[in-house]
This record gives sequence, C-alpha cells and structure tokens, in this order.
Amino acid sequence: MSKKQGERYPIERSPFYRMGRAVDLARVLGLSPKKLRELIVKRRALYNFRTEEINGKTRSLAVPLDEMRDAHERIKELLNRIVPRDYLFSPRKGRSTFDNAKLHENSTNIEKVDVKQFYPSTTDEHVFQFFYHRMKMAPDVAGRVTKLCTINSRVAFGSPVSPILCALVHDDIFAPVAEAVNAGGNAMSVWVDDVAISGRNVSPSLIRGLRRRVRAKRMEAHRGQRAKVRGGVVITGTHVDSRGTSPANKTHMKLRDKLEQLDGAASDAERLTLVRSLIGLTTYCITVCNEGSAERQRHRSRLAWLHNLRRELERPPAVATTAGATLTAVAGCSAPWE
Repeated sequence: MSKKQGERYPIERSPFYRMGRAVDLARVLGLSPKKLRELIVKRRALYNFRTEEINGKTRSLAVPLDEMRDAHERIKELLNRIVPRDYLFSPRKGRSTFDNAKLHENSTNIEKVDVKQFYPSTTDEHVFQFFYHRMKMAPDVAGRVTKLCTINSRVAFGSPVSPILCALVHDDIFAPVAEAVNAGGNAMSVWVDDVAISGRNVSPSLIRGLRRRVRAKRMEAHRGQRAKVRGGVVITGTHVDSRGTSPANKTHMKLRDKLEQLDGAASDAERLTLVRSLIGLTTYCITVCNEGSAERQRHRSRLAWLHNLRRELERPPAVATTAGATLTAVAGCSAPWE
C-alpha cells in the first residue's frame, strides 16, 4: 500500500530506507527502469546552467529541466515527509525567518555561525554516504539516486530537492550539537546554513565542536558572531533585542527603495508590481513588530493605503484611474510613509 499523501514518518519508514534494487527506485519515482537509466546517462543535458545575482551574491545555478525536474520534485516530496528535527527551521513548512529569530528573543547571549558555500560544498560523496549509511540503501541504488541529485560532483544549486537533501545530508553536523545545546538549557536553530545558538551561557566548546564537525566533512564555516541580545542582533532578517523583535535595517531600506521606485514608476503595470511587493514587505513588518507598538500601527496604516492603491490599479481599464495621476489621488489619501 502506498504512503498517504503528505504523511509524516520517521526516517526508517521512508520508501528509500533499506532500498535494495534499482527497479524499486524507478517505481518510487514513477519511472521505468529504462527511463531511470536514461536520466542518469543524459543528466548533463537536462540542466540549465546559468549565473545569477541573488541577494547581492553571484551564484552559479544548475536548474533541472523536464523529466529531471520531475524526478527532483518527487525525491523532494518523499524526503520532506521525514519528520524533521526540532532544530530545523528551513526548509520546513510552517516556520518562517521570523519564527527562527523569535526562538532566541528571551536569551541573554547568542552565537551565530554559517557554513560557507553550503550547497556547492555539498559533494556527491556527502550525498552517497547519506543514502548508503543513513538510509542503508544498497550501494548501487545509493549511487543511482546520488547521480540523480547531483551534477558536476555537487548538489545542484537551483534544484528543488537541494534544500531538504542538504538538511538531511548534514544532519550529522547539526544534530549532535543541538543535543548538547538542549542538554545545557540553551536553544539552537538552523536556517539553511545559518546556525544560531542562544541562552544564558553559551559554552565556546559548543561552537568549537560545531566547527570541528564542519571541517570533518571538508567544509568551512565563516567567522562566527557573538553578541548580547539586549544590545540587539539580527537573526535571519529580524532584529532581536531586550524589547522584542522588529524589522532589520535591511528591510527598512528595501521599503524605502521600492517606494522611491513607486514614486517614479512610468506605468500602472509597474506600479502594481511594486505595490504587491510592498504589501508583502509591510505585512512582514506587522508580523515582526511587537503587539501594540507604535511602529506596528504605522505599518498597519501603510498597509491599508497600499491595499487601497492596489485595488485602484487592478480596476478594469474602462474605470481605472488615469495613468500618470499622483499616488495620493489614486489611493484616495496621502501616503503614510513619512
């Protein structure tokens, strides 16, 4: 009997666990054995290789196409059904960057460490060892699924399976540290490659142990950051201090930049795109700001103005506001952004 759609289970109940035949791998992925072999042999032709700037950094992407994309989506679906560790905040449904930061808001001290080039540093050997030793797959089957999930001896940066795959592959780095952290009454969270450990007294030995584990897998960690929470620290885009949480300066700068673009937009279509983006950013700010704070109320007023502007811009052409009208006229009130 097939697993129920969306069912969660321990790793030992995964269909990959103790898989012994390539024909079983093909069946689980919805492929014929012949098609599975073809995907592996022709895999290089089934990627779009390109370079993009993401969050100010130049990234070399390998995006799976067509049937390879379908295979990656299926593997992702199955891996996502494995019950995640408590420390894992991304990739994980129902947990946001704000949830990741809020975990640490009542702490005294915090240590932050992130792994350099997390996806590109995850090799086909790392992936094979996970499927062979942790999933206990037969060596040839572990080799096949490894070839499906990697390209040029690395996890594909741009594949839908890479986030959950890397989280599971490197659980041997994070899980033992998380266990020691929890035993000491502290808290730990992982957002992709960003590790945050907080508490009243975070032992330096925990950080040294984390770095040793990273190095043991021939990876490298950036220089860490140690801070007092009361003085303020940014955790996955949210500012945390003794008063609670608030948007980080980077978020305020994004809002400012998009507002300037909105003010100078040449068409209603461009305005609408910017307004929708601003609605998302402002909604996030409302979530992050402390309940009852003046800042939260300001963002609520701004959100109401943006929704009013969006409705006007989305009206059919016959009744839409004349292009080139001022934003104040379009929204029906002055913009509460000062």
